[in-house]
Amino acid sequence: MRTIVTSACSALCGLLFLSSCGGSSATHVKENDLLGKVPGIYVNLALQKKQLGEKLNNAGKDVDKRKAILDDYAAFSAECAQAATEAGQEAIGRDIPVSGADIYPDFEITRVQVADFKAGGESGSFTVRIMAKAKRDLPLCKLGYKPGEGEYSLQETRFYYALIRSDDHLIELGQVNPFSSKPYMGQPAAEYESGQTIPAGSLCNSQGAPIAINCHTYDFTDFAKIVFLPEKDYQSMRRQAYGF
Repeated sequence: MRTIVTSACSALCGLLFLSSCGGSSATHVKENDLLGKVPGIYVNLALQKKQLGEKLNNAGKDVDKRKAILDDYAAFSAECAQAATEAGQEAIGRDIPVSGADIYPDFEITRVQVADFKAGGESGSFTVRIMAKAKRDLPLCKLGYKPGEGEYSLQETRFYYALIRSDDHLIELGQVNPFSSKPYMGQPAAEYESGQTIPAGSLCNSQGAPIAINCHTYDFTDFAKIVFLPEKDYQSMRRQAYGF
């Protein structure tokens, strides 16, 4: 697959840039095949937030005008949050297409599915869960030790991924611990303990490892799939996209 990597500036500005094509309705938005109307709702909200600053500048020191502008924006933001909450529920249970499901020699990614959506204030995030099985018996190294040959660390094991648009442009990069039902930062919420062995064919975590799709941070109106990557490819794409 040929992935087009944008610069960090382009990636961070993408949501606001595309929002310039949007309207002022919270629900009359472009619909994504996987995530529904939620990404479009946040594109529109980003546009309104950009216009908010311009309107406040134009209002000058007129207190009544500024209050009316702020009240209008607050009402629209609340409308977006409500619309996103309703639309987000419709996406729960949808399978997400993946590439590289067998990229890791000792693991098989069997399913990637939208599990949850939460909206609050000006933010809206999907939780997508990755179900992965052990292809062989996987011994977990003891806590505080480096993995020996054939062993894995319950805390440090990572899958690397890219969230990709339909035109193969990169949206966002990330990493996830397949043994944990919580985000990879911090202590994992694992079903096994260090020193144990995960039997071949068993799920690494029955709840699935979580990936967050933050629709308020990037533009996901054209989101198409998740691509799993070897670490070296992930690091290369990260340097191109983010400069580090």
